[in-house]
Amino acid sequence: MADEVAIEFLHMEMVNYVEKELPDDKKKPTLDSIGYRVGYSLAERLSKETLRFRDDIDSVKFICRELWNFIYKKQVDNLRTNHSGVYVLVDNHFRFISSMTEGQQYLKLAAVYLYYSCGLIRGALECFGLKCSVTADMSSVPVCRFHIKVLT
Repeated sequence: MADEVAIEFLHMEMVNYVEKELPDDKKKPTLDSIGYRVGYSLAERLSKETLRFRDDIDSVKFICRELWNFIYKKQVDNLRTNHSGVYVLVDNHFRFISSMTEGQQYLKLAAVYLYYSCGLIRGALECFGLKCSVTADMSSVPVCRFHIKVLT
């Protein structure tokens, strides 16, 4: 329980610092690169006892089950794919933004909270040998979707 609060507080403070101290064009790259390093390291650590993944979908399923559970204390609610290298992870109650009030004025701030998680996913997948781009969108707080496009 204490570690969950510490991780959430660290994430809030990281975003708060970036939001206050950095210009708009530096916010996304900064949080994304921090998330990338953390995701890469966590994927190495969590997967050291598993066999190599056969294909892209197995790597993404590992993210949905193991990595998500380790960080957010739950699995991804839904995983969709077009079987052509595009995956959508849906989290209906994203932990880092679930305490925000619903409303259009919070969507811009909530988007900044997703940059870190996009980097986290990208770093973990790169650890498994998948170069990809990850974006996130929200239609309402706290539901968010992470779009993963595997680059060939």
